[in-house]
Amino acid sequence: MAAMLEPMALIRALHYAATLLTAGGLAFWAFVMPGERGVAAASRRRGAIAAGAVVALISALVWLAGAAASLPAAAGEAAPSLAARVIDILGETAFGRAWIVRLGLLAGLLALSLPAPTGPRLGAAALLGLAASATLVFAGHAAVADPVSRSADMLHLVLAALWLGSLMPLADLLLAGARNGSARALAEARAATRRFSALGVACVGGLLATGLVSAWTLVGTVPGLVGTPYGRMLCLKLLTFTAMVAIAAANRQVLTPALDAAEPTARRAARRLGGNALVETLLGLLILTDVGALGISVPAAHDQASWPLPITWDLAATDGLPAWRMAALAGAMLLGLGVLLAVMAGWRRHRAALAGSIALALAGVALGGVALSQPAVPTIYLNSPLPYSVTTVAAGAQTFAAQCVACHGPHGYGDGPASAALSVKPADLTRQHVGMHTDGTFYWWITHGKGENAMPAFGDILDEQRRWEVIGFLHAQSDAETARRLGPRIDPALRIAAPDFAYERGTAGQQTLGMLREAWSVLLVLYTLPDSAPRLKALAATARQLDLGGLRIIALPLGEDAEKGAIFAPADPDLVATYGLFGKRMGDRTAAPEHTEYFIDAWGYLRARFALAEAPTPEQLVAMMAAVDREPPPPPVGATVRTHSH
Repeated sequence: MAAMLEPMALIRALHYAATLLTAGGLAFWAFVMPGERGVAAASRRRGAIAAGAVVALISALVWLAGAAASLPAAAGEAAPSLAARVIDILGETAFGRAWIVRLGLLAGLLALSLPAPTGPRLGAAALLGLAASATLVFAGHAAVADPVSRSADMLHLVLAALWLGSLMPLADLLLAGARNGSARALAEARAATRRFSALGVACVGGLLATGLVSAWTLVGTVPGLVGTPYGRMLCLKLLTFTAMVAIAAANRQVLTPALDAAEPTARRAARRLGGNALVETLLGLLILTDVGALGISVPAAHDQASWPLPITWDLAATDGLPAWRMAALAGAMLLGLGVLLAVMAGWRRHRAALAGSIALALAGVALGGVALSQPAVPTIYLNSPLPYSVTTVAAGAQTFAAQCVACHGPHGYGDGPASAALSVKPADLTRQHVGMHTDGTFYWWITHGKGENAMPAFGDILDEQRRWEVIGFLHAQSDAETARRLGPRIDPALRIAAPDFAYERGTAGQQTLGMLREAWSVLLVLYTLPDSAPRLKALAATARQLDLGGLRIIALPLGEDAEKGAIFAPADPDLVATYGLFGKRMGDRTAAPEHTEYFIDAWGYLRARFALAEAPTPEQLVAMMAAVDREPPPPPVGATVRTHSH
């Protein structure tokens, strides 16, 4: 992966390694080998400790200089010197303030590492090193995360230092015991190994828990884990970590008990344990190299995923298929039972039972995997870069009319004039098809087509933006079919995302529907004069009172004649055309009526629709807002994922 070879990634990796290995080694001698034995071992390695502290301090300064050098100069100004940029970073950024603390901790660590170690000095140096390890959180993506994620990352770094940094001194102790072979040397190796084993179990458990918190924040989804550069580098880290855990488990279960055996067996066990500790250290250094690259990569949660497999898995694949849903449930039960039995068998060291439990868990994975599988294209998890707005929908409608109506028909029902002559009939894009596939799947089909005798490719005809605009229009068409069920009363089960729009009401400046979310509900009125005049007069009389109560009235003309006043906005053809899609009633394919009102709740969802004869009173509008307030908060508009089912 190219990011691993970039200079800043290598500098970060070097700094991580120097800091964590030095801090962890000091902690091993101070806390795992307490007393005079730890002090004596640290004395023999005083040069290595000081060298590690020097490398950590120098690499921190190089990292700071690299960050300063990457700062762009202000437009129209000469680039400041590197020293001036460093001063700006230190004095004006959270990164710089954290780096001041970090440099102070590393300087203190170096100062304590130079003289001959004593018990208190060794413990203080270890604590400074662990604190410096924790401050690395402010140099990565977690610096801008929420406090819980940031705290989890700090603990993750401390645990990594304790586990990884202890491996080298442990390997040194074990290999020395194997070479010496004396009862005292083997006893020291045995005691240190047992204490480290307990520490290692705690560290591994903590690393798994805190790593999951971080992965959830920065990755969030399986597609992000598999389909982005960040996710794939994280997978490499997880695989390497798994290898380290497997070696540690073998050490704990097989080799550590052998240290209690007679001298030849104990020496062989110590030698193998020492060699395994060195292998774990090398794997840990590979992880730190990976971490250095992760820190300069775009997190998967903020990147578009490219799915590398021809199939994917989703619970929605079982929609309408009870047998497949039961199979998925059975697979989950087998997996859970297999994992539980494997833990019990491993605890009791029953190898045959462990193998059977693993086979049971794998059978559950296979059964659930088949039940939840569905075909996938590389862009299946791609999200539209365009907002769901009247501008997007109106532009998509124009492209759809020019390129798609001949086959799919003006309303997307698959009944265009050319459809009768086609061997593969066009899909109904409104009443079923759009809700069954992701935006990314539609983007792939529009770009590459659907194969011989089916929809042709439009990648060479439509640019990327126009393809996404068509998809936005398809969503509006599909939602318009659902909106046929809208009436003058709120249905708690019926929520339809309202396309965003900009407006200028009265003498106020331009605003958008999105700016009102979670603060105001909206009554959008599309009117025609003179028929709407009495209703508009009544609304204008109560508008201020309703606005103070959390309901904003926005009235736009359907024709050329427009009213002027506090609730009125200028004509907007895109808005009228888009919201006209949602004005049709059940069993009606004609145009929307000449006066339509839409109640849009404070979450941004269409909830009710009124003709002129059904126009609600102010009291009814207030009751609607109260009914919405009693409902559980829905997901934000645009957060729902459209998935494909069998």
